[in-house]
Amino acid sequence: MKRLVFVICISLVVFFSGCSSCVNEVTGGGNPGGSGMGGNGGGSPLVYSRFTDGNVTAMAFHSQTNTLYIGGNFTLVYDKFSDIARLSASTAEPFPFPSVSGGPVLTVAPDGSGGWYIGGQFNQVDGQTRNHVARILSNGTLDPNWNPNADGAVTTIAVGGGKVFVGGNFNNIGGQARPKIAALNTTSGLADPSWNANAPNSATITVIATEGNDVYVGGTFSSLGNQPRNNVARLSATDGNADMWDPNVQGGSVSTLAVGPNAVYLGGTFTSVNNPPQTRNNFAVVDKNSGTVQNFAPNPNNSVLSLLVEEQNLYVGGNFTQFDNQAFNYVVAIDLSSNSVVTNWNPNPDNFVSSIGFTNQVVYLGGDFTQVNNNPRNGVAAVSASSGTLLNWDARLSSSTPPVSVSKIAALGNNLVLCGNFDKVNAHDRNNLAAIDMTTGLVKNWNPNPNDQVYALKISGSTLYVGGAFTSIGNTQRNLIASFDLGSSQLTAWDPNITRQSPPSPAVITILIHNQTVYVGGLFDKVGSTARNALAAIDSNGQATSWDPSITGLAYVSSLAISGNKLFVGGVFNQIGTDTRNLLAAFDLSDHSLTSWNPNVTGVFVRSIAATESTVYVGGFFTQVGSLPRGNIAAVETNSGNVVQNWDPGANNIVESLLVSNNKLYVGGIFFFNRRAKPRRSC
Repeated sequence: MKRLVFVICISLVVFFSGCSSCVNEVTGGGNPGGSGMGGNGGGSPLVYSRFTDGNVTAMAFHSQTNTLYIGGNFTLVYDKFSDIARLSASTAEPFPFPSVSGGPVLTVAPDGSGGWYIGGQFNQVDGQTRNHVARILSNGTLDPNWNPNADGAVTTIAVGGGKVFVGGNFNNIGGQARPKIAALNTTSGLADPSWNANAPNSATITVIATEGNDVYVGGTFSSLGNQPRNNVARLSATDGNADMWDPNVQGGSVSTLAVGPNAVYLGGTFTSVNNPPQTRNNFAVVDKNSGTVQNFAPNPNNSVLSLLVEEQNLYVGGNFTQFDNQAFNYVVAIDLSSNSVVTNWNPNPDNFVSSIGFTNQVVYLGGDFTQVNNNPRNGVAAVSASSGTLLNWDARLSSSTPPVSVSKIAALGNNLVLCGNFDKVNAHDRNNLAAIDMTTGLVKNWNPNPNDQVYALKISGSTLYVGGAFTSIGNTQRNLIASFDLGSSQLTAWDPNITRQSPPSPAVITILIHNQTVYVGGLFDKVGSTARNALAAIDSNGQATSWDPSITGLAYVSSLAISGNKLFVGGVFNQIGTDTRNLLAAFDLSDHSLTSWNPNVTGVFVRSIAATESTVYVGGFFTQVGSLPRGNIAAVETNSGNVVQNWDPGANNIVESLLVSNNKLYVGGIFFFNRRAKPRRSC
């Protein structure tokens, strides 16, 4: 997997042009434009990052539409998250959120100040030790001061009564012995010394909800709050003691609960409520004051996993397919004014719903489903609160270890935080070529779907040129090169039809545009019906011009650059016409004749060229330039072709990419410099 950061590579080395020392390292941000890398210059500093499931080998930025085009060898473009993500409730665009490692995130709750409390089995957040519970501030950074340091998993969190209530499989938290459940200070993370529910070691706490000074707790237990209580209890937020409210749930556990104006709604896997027991399968409504079970008994045919009260409705999610003797798949809405199922509210997911969130009149469903209302939605979906109609919002979750699932949703304003089994968000199927809107950071709908790798992208005016190893793009046959009109995003009629008649497989590797002429380099031997080996010039009609560079033998060109009136060419070749030119050459653009400029590179290949008025920087895999030893990178005088003698960084492996910008030379590849034995790795 390769991270797409909008510079040349993940790691670069920066030189001041003409200087011999490495002065900086760039690991993100920057401008995607500029010479030598497929961009067209210009543009704003970038703040978005995207990932692909393969190599990104070319980029081009279109400033007029603020769009970044990426090409390479990939099938997906996505945002990378691990088990937890914070998204826009309106667009599904990710918001900043720190990385979490060491185990899954199992629960999340708003902190009341725009931030979030998270719990689970993890041990690190944003590279800092946080055992099982942490606080994320409203700006998306880890709270450095809040660290309860639980010694076991935290599975449920609720905020109320000026405290953070947490439940899970711990015995010590916040500096106190607190088995299974604790009340923590919202600022310091210390356990409240006066609050102790004394849960037995056998207890499992699965859900906590708060209202005023009341703390409702569900799970599997026989005592809690210093009183006998079966699977559900109401505790004081002041001291943790249970009050007289006792629904007495039997036959299974309470997995979820929700507090309404006059009743408490219980869901799980139980079979009866109250004493003497009243049959209630998996769902019950009990009086908020007395705990007495109410008459409404829909008896879902399987477990209830999530409950949410919003306005006049109760939303119920679970693993059921029948509810109140009616067919409902995994989620229903109940009108609280009549205690009846809303029959015309039916999102119809194809698998169970384990969490429900609500904001801005939208209900967000999380679970193990792949479809909602027969439309693809992986693990999370947005439906209308009033009608149940599926909305366009789509987080496009994906996972390297399927199936995708969302086990918890917390919603607040325009923020959603999801927990579950996923590692990709906004995952878009894009084969080898994609466009990213740099205003929103979202992948654009444009999907030309080339059938093989893209090696080169170049923008000229309103046209995007694409080069690679493909034979089809935009559902049309195009051999190795194509162009798109950026206004309409449509494939143009321009079709040079570049081919190779014998192995190895052909490709266009580099593109350069000068005075309406498209120069292409690669591994090919024909442009249309015209013989051209490794290098060609193509006119606006897609025809090869009369210029024949006459590169001989099995050769390819992998880099092109222009300075002044010279076209510099690098790759794998040894002869041009009758003249010897090893890996590097220059042509006069006025008549396209081969110049006498001849640095005479000894090695395997030249991969990249960055040319200035006075100096041509060369990168690749070589050991000598002229008579001087040079390890994979060199500077050559633009006019004479002589090696710049006092400039020798000495890379120990391949230099893949070079860019000159603002008097600095940026270098990307798979190397470290001999002067500083510190690795530098490429994209």
